[in-house]
Amino acid sequence: MNLPNKITIGRILLTCVFIILLFQDGLYCKIAALLTYLAATISDYFDGYFAKKYDQKTNFGMIMDPVADKFLVLTAFFSFAILGIIPLWMVVLIALRDVIITTLRIKALLKNEVLAAEKGGKQKTVSQMFTIFVILIFILVRGPEITKCGCWGMHTDDVFCMTIFLLMLITLVFTLHSGVLYLTKYRKYLR
Repeated sequence: MNLPNKITIGRILLTCVFIILLFQDGLYCKIAALLTYLAATISDYFDGYFAKKYDQKTNFGMIMDPVADKFLVLTAFFSFAILGIIPLWMVVLIALRDVIITTLRIKALLKNEVLAAEKGGKQKTVSQMFTIFVILIFILVRGPEITKCGCWGMHTDDVFCMTIFLLMLITLVFTLHSGVLYLTKYRKYLR
């Protein structure tokens, strides 16, 4: 297994650590969750970078890199929905899009073809990862350790909640748009 593929597998493991930390109490666990999430997102850049630099692109990498991204993003979004931070219906739509696109990729793979990630899909991933980062900051600054100092009020909470909702709407639009473009380009695999 080459280095880019090891980094991809590492991102999946980091996602598991991230979720465990996210559901723990305490400021240090929330900070550790944020840092783990950042490490996972940075690893997404490096697996692609090394695959291109050392010409180590593999079918495994082309399939597992987007799967690792989806695992990180969907796990985070479902966790935020469980915590009551974002609406579940948005997460369900994002997950449905990802299931449909992954199914399409598997059908292509069964015909010995690999459908690589498209530009729209990469923009969608950046939007999702940025939104998750903002939500993690929200969780961090909304924690009891921070609110005790009196610098967090109802108005601040409302602004953060509205910002998160708007970011989720933008992310949802990017996600669904990229899904439609992908389905249009590879519609032959729908049959």
